[in-house]
Amino acid sequence: MSLNPFRFFILLAAMFTIVSCNWLDNNEETEVSTNPSFVSLRFTSSASGVSSAAFTLVKEEGIEDSVIVNLDSLPYKTDISKVLSTYSFKSVGTTYAYVTDSVGGIDTINISATTAADTIDYRWGVRILNYAADGKTFAKYVVKVNVHTVEPELYQWNRINSSIYSHAGSEQKALLFRDSIFFYVGSGLNNTLYKSVDGASWKAPVNISSLPDFAHLRNILSFKNKLFYAHQDSILYWSDNGIQWNKRSFGSENFYIHNLLFEMNNKLWAVAYLPGTKKYHFANSDDGLNWAKEDEVPTGFPVKGFAAHSFFSRTKVAKAIVVGGYTEDESIMRNIWSTENGSYWIDFSTEKTNLEHLAGATIVSYDDKLLMIGRMNDDGLVPESWFLESKDEGLSWKNTDTTYTQIRELVYSPSDTSYRYMEPRYFTSAIVRDKRIIVIGGRNQAGYFTDVWTGRLNRLNFLRQ
Repeated sequence: MSLNPFRFFILLAAMFTIVSCNWLDNNEETEVSTNPSFVSLRFTSSASGVSSAAFTLVKEEGIEDSVIVNLDSLPYKTDISKVLSTYSFKSVGTTYAYVTDSVGGIDTINISATTAADTIDYRWGVRILNYAADGKTFAKYVVKVNVHTVEPELYQWNRINSSIYSHAGSEQKALLFRDSIFFYVGSGLNNTLYKSVDGASWKAPVNISSLPDFAHLRNILSFKNKLFYAHQDSILYWSDNGIQWNKRSFGSENFYIHNLLFEMNNKLWAVAYLPGTKKYHFANSDDGLNWAKEDEVPTGFPVKGFAAHSFFSRTKVAKAIVVGGYTEDESIMRNIWSTENGSYWIDFSTEKTNLEHLAGATIVSYDDKLLMIGRMNDDGLVPESWFLESKDEGLSWKNTDTTYTQIRELVYSPSDTSYRYMEPRYFTSAIVRDKRIIVIGGRNQAGYFTDVWTGRLNRLNFLRQ
């Protein structure tokens, strides 16, 4: 059969193309990666907490090589002495880990040739050298594994002042005002003011002659850059500097301000007394001087000796609670009252009945919890569980874990160390400032206290939460 000349030339061209391509393929060098850069590091050990480490690459001052580090520290006491590690790079030829031991010696490990069972000790420091696939280009890294050195949930307490004053005076109230701590002390015929920035050092006392004798100083509240104090129903005192006090009489109204409660929703709230009906009502004010009477307080609502505290919930809703205290017939209560508007109240104690009858407590907001510091029972004694916490906005209360929260400080001596404990008390003052709790004064059945303690949760001092 004769071959068509046109088909012959097509076949010849195809054969030439195939031969040319094969020749080019055989003579072209295979491209080898030259990028040894770090991609990721994972801990796959079964040890508790280790696998949660998330590593990133950073540049630290004073360190020539880039640093592979977990910015969020692993839990306290996490064991990093035998860790299964998986490194990933953009290109790998050979990878070495230079592991430092406790005495400064260096062990070299070829981690690109290790088996799945091989581990690395990260306690004293590790450096990584990775060669790219070309066997020449390399990158060096420092590996830092951060582990919390202290228990995050432990409170560190210290007594920062053993005695603010030594004169007579058991009526006390401390509060934060104009960026300072104002601590009022009353002895019946004299009222004295102490001021401090940090609670440790206090300025010379100032006599406050414009407050009345036998003032119940725990009734002082701060509102809109002024201080207010309700005294014996008919008079309300106020001050814009805490030293000079003015008074406003309620002689023409049909109600008196009996006791101040709290600030909430840009209003000051109080318990008012109506002499005509001999009933107690809620009242509120926009300026602390002009008041509007609200509904009658519910049955069982306290009129003195209570712990009142306003705060924002986790969803940023304004709330307030009033706990314990005495009713108008002097009955000590165990009720927990809660409100979001000052008018409508819910009695939590109808659902939770684990709280004892109490008075003289102090409540602060701290670490998304409410802390109750100090209280006395219906016998006038401080109960054993005088430091309580609530994680559900006051609904239920439980004893704090004394392993972590007990108010005590280490006392060092040449021969031994021991603890100094804060004595149980009620009618304390507590302030939260700069992530610290400051507890001032108070009293118990034996007398009054003039010391200052400060505590902080370790976790709140970490740079990253």
